[in-house]
Amino acid sequence: DHMKTLRALGNLAQTRFELGRYEESMALLAELAEREAGALPPDHYAHGTTLQLTGRCHDALGRPERAEPLLLKGACRLVTSLGPEHPRAAQSVEQVIAFYESQGRHSDGTLLREAAENTKDVQTVLERFASEVDE
Repeated sequence: DHMKTLRALGNLAQTRFELGRYEESMALLAELAEREAGALPPDHYAHGTTLQLTGRCHDALGRPERAEPLLLKGACRLVTSLGPEHPRAAQSVEQVIAFYESQGRHSDGTLLREAAENTKDVQTVLERFASEVDE
């Protein structure tokens, strides 16, 4: 798959998400993830974007237990591949913070926000949260 094809599929999934058509978005994201796995290196930032949007779909559908690991893995991938100061990576961290706030987990949101302000700590905090979710 060509990168432009993958990007177009991701844009379509994003549009469906923005229209509130979460199940349709998730079907496109599943196809996108499969295509990315065959076409991109495992550490490519695009995987993180796909994970993040899939997590946001689960959250919008009322499945926070499925959303959290995807949001965390996506943010980890973006921070690792792009660096914590990159706008896309920073936005992914903000999405995790917003998720924690919406779940009433204000202390987790605050901890991650403080880590994001000290960019060298954000990867460590994200990985710690991700390991706790995976247990």
